Amino acid sequence: MQLVRLSTGYVHERNKLKMSKVTNIRDAITEQIARVREALKDRVHSKVAEATGLHVNTVRNIANNSNQKFSLSTIEKLEKYLFGDKA
Repeated sequence: MQLVRLSTGYVHERNKLKMSKVTNIRDAITEQIARVREALKDRVHSKVAEATGLHVNTVRNIANNSNQKFSLSTIEKLEKYLFGDKA
């Protein structure tokens, strides 16, 4: 098995592909969160929370805290409510 050098060290070539997929998924989720945040700017958080079944603090944190982690299901609920896509 061949080792490949990355900025973080050496990895097996097969793991490089896996790492690439994970990076792509993270980038996609980051884009989703940014899209949701932008849409939440002009919304009343309590109304969004009521409509999605999420706690108002969760909605507020997503709208305001860029360094906090959120579950994919939470982001999907907000996307479904805000944009009518993703389930």
